[in-house]
Amino acid sequence: MKDYQTTLNRLLIILNRLYLGELLSVSELADEFGVSNRTIQRYFNNYLKDFPLKKIGKKWTIDNFQIELNSDTKIAFEALEKIAKKAGFYSQIEIYLKKLKLSSKNVFHTTLKIENIGDKFEFIVLLEEAINNNKYVEFFYKQKKYKVKPLKIANFDGYWYLLSIEDKDYKFFYIKNIYNLKLLEDSFIKGDENIENAINAWYTPNNIIEVEFLADEYVSKYLEKIPLNSTQIKINTYEDKTTLFQVKITHFMEIEKFIKSWIPRVKVLKPIELHNKIIQDLKKYINL
Repeated sequence: MKDYQTTLNRLLIILNRLYLGELLSVSELADEFGVSNRTIQRYFNNYLKDFPLKKIGKKWTIDNFQIELNSDTKIAFEALEKIAKKAGFYSQIEIYLKKLKLSSKNVFHTTLKIENIGDKFEFIVLLEEAINNNKYVEFFYKQKKYKVKPLKIANFDGYWYLLSIEDKDYKFFYIKNIYNLKLLEDSFIKGDENIENAINAWYTPNNIIEVEFLADEYVSKYLEKIPLNSTQIKINTYEDKTTLFQVKITHFMEIEKFIKSWIPRVKVLKPIELHNKIIQDLKKYINL
């Protein structure tokens, strides 16, 4: 049973990376997992044969992230899900399996777009190693050299970012603009940083701003189904069916896009500085 779970774990890692847009080499995977090339090739030829894979050179990739959910593919998904739950891996890969299903061109339609970072495969491998082992990394970004503590690889609005700490400042770096990345021997002690409440790449941990805004009935229903983040609460609903919401953010830009996209259905009440900023931006737009 242990060997079976090990095989499953490897298959889920491979599917995860394929979904992220990586190009996977049989020999590189064999070295990483400590198995033979023949074993990895068997994974692709036997276990993953019902997934729409294609080869680019000597590397495997997902064919445009399109999954035709025929009966064979459905069985493959269901088997992976059931075994993953028993093996204790499901929580780690649940989101990827669901997104792979939703990319179906048969039954489902989704506008979810994820940036392909297959050309950054080596960078991602180094970043994963650095994050898992609490190692500093060094790289160039917009012609400036940085030495940072890498914390998380994050996806916002389909784009990939590295969350890190430089000195004591939290920074997000757009991964495709990172170059000359090096894994350093220096280690650091990781704190309790997390990005579970981040709305986008403007997230700045340890800087809390409480925002209160009114939303009409239509937007309120949307927010109740898909909250901005876990801090969102409903304060009151009024006779005109508008609802007063509160949410905690860390930077005005975290919520500005949302507010502006729903004008005139929403109105910021607090903080007044955010309200005034949005008004000023609208005036500039009108003047254009």
